[in-house]
Amino acid sequence: SYYLAEGRHEAEYSDSYTQGGASDKAKVVTNKNFSGSGYVGNLNSYPMGDKGENTRSYLTQKLYAERPGKYLLTIGYVYRNSSGDDSKPTNIDVRLNGGDSWKSVTVNQTKDFNDVREVSAVIELKRGENTIDITGASNIKYAGEKDYWQQINLDYFDISSPLAEGRHEAEEYHESGKKTENKQYEIKDNGRDIYSGSKYATIWNTLTNEEHEYLGYKVYAQHAGKYKLAVTYGTKYGGDIFVKIGNGTWKPLSTPRTREWDEVNTVEMDITLPKGENTIYIAGRQTTGDKKRYEEYINIDCFELKRQV
Repeated sequence: SYYLAEGRHEAEYSDSYTQGGASDKAKVVTNKNFSGSGYVGNLNSYPMGDKGENTRSYLTQKLYAERPGKYLLTIGYVYRNSSGDDSKPTNIDVRLNGGDSWKSVTVNQTKDFNDVREVSAVIELKRGENTIDITGASNIKYAGEKDYWQQINLDYFDISSPLAEGRHEAEEYHESGKKTENKQYEIKDNGRDIYSGSKYATIWNTLTNEEHEYLGYKVYAQHAGKYKLAVTYGTKYGGDIFVKIGNGTWKPLSTPRTREWDEVNTVEMDITLPKGENTIYIAGRQTTGDKKRYEEYINIDCFELKRQV
């Protein structure tokens, strides 16, 4: 089975462990000082053998990504080298979906083997089933006579919501609310590549004196500050899009008509995001047209976020 990618994954509950060039098999240790029930040790080795073969020792976890794209991977670890030399970092190597491509993340020595710290790296997941491999200490060979053997105990790894910067498809929402029985948001397949990904979300009319029907999108902002939000939509009649960040207030964004339903337009507004996890809510309403003949909704195609530096 595959666990949902977004969220925390305890190292001691991984699907499997590969010994590689380590002298011993992976060891799961119960310790209340760590997240979950403990940590995994003995996943320490050199990354390559004398003949260039892969000798890494690592855990493997199956993950299911509901949304393709970039995510922030954060690893909880402790690290010490045999000489206790703080000037000698080591690497944790990460691999996605097998193959020969490993990404090294450099980590510094911790105070002791109970001092859990974090290190982060950006990863990219495909939609659906993925596997992730994470090593303990992928030892660096230091010159000199001293033994700088490096040892890491892995506590956990976190995978964030999709990174804020970039494109987010309207149909890939995390949450929704305020639906009514006869007027609900719908995900529709355009089939003609007019809409990004050939799909869009229909958001039913929201009046100013009613609670907004909305779709919510979780994003992870690596940097706090201002972002340009660009929303692509389609509507035969003029209207408004409403945007809210977290528990903030709804802000309107005028959406001029796109002439026909199979045409799109983009409107922009500035928003401010704190660093870390955020939820962006989007709602909409149609304000012109024959209300007796036409349902009152706006098609949301996608939105993009770009950090303003």
